[in-house]
This record gives sequence, structure tokens and C-alpha cells, in this order.
Amino acid sequence: MTITFASLMIDTEAERNGRWEDYPDWPGVAFKVRGIESEAYRRRASEIRATVAKMSPEAGGKYHETETPRNVVDNLLLDWRGFDMPFRGDETRRELVKPEYRLFIGAIVYCAAKVSAPGTIEVKKQDEPKPQAAPAPKRRNKPAAP
Repeated sequence: MTITFASLMIDTEAERNGRWEDYPDWPGVAFKVRGIESEAYRRRASEIRATVAKMSPEAGGKYHETETPRNVVDNLLLDWRGFDMPFRGDETRRELVKPEYRLFIGAIVYCAAKVSAPGTIEVKKQDEPKPQAAPAPKRRNKPAAP
């Protein structure tokens, strides 16, 4: 078996600009998100890690608990559908950073990870090797008669 090399490509435009992804645990719900590898999200995540590393474990934990969800909603989430409440941009983002909404954060991250992953990876079955004919026996030259 072989994998089609081109099927491993990432849709970098969707990663930057967002794409709708259904969330499988919540029927009818989809998020429009940038990819988890998008530049702004990765840069902010790196800043958060660097800041946490300089803090005490308790203060760093609290900072991480507030700033990571903020990074998710500010840099990944663009829109949603399937809820009884419409997405209202900054108003919605302010609400989602509350710890009580961590389930939403997980769903957004799941969908953002799908955007940064390749689509269907194509696997091709290799052709069976063709049987090769046995080599013809070598002829020996008979010595010339005297």
C-alpha cells in the first residue's frame, strides 16, 4: 500500500481565514474556525507559555486558565450555528472565556484541529508484482569437433 503524497496537504487558506466544521458530539452545531496552527493563535499560545513559566505555579495556573480560553475565542472562533443564541462577536467572546464554558472551548479547539489536518488521506493498494518468467538456461558451447 502507498499513501498519495498530495492527500497530506493542509488547506492553509482555511487555516488562515477559517472554515465551517461540524462538531460531532452536538448534532446540528458547527463552528467557523481558523486552524489550530494559525499564526496568531500559535504566537499567543507561545506568549502564554512564556509568561506562565515566569510565574509561581498557582499564579501561572490561574493565568493559563483565563488566557488560554481567551486565545481560543479571540484567534480561532469566527462564528457558529446550531445554537439558540446567535454568535455576537466580542459580546459572545467575553462570555465564553468564563470557566463554566470550558466545554465550548474544547469543541472549538476540536474543530480548529480538524481545519489544520489534511482531508481524507488517500491510500492506494499496490499492484501485485507480476511473476517473472524463469530465466532461460544458459547454453554451453560445445567444443568444436577435431
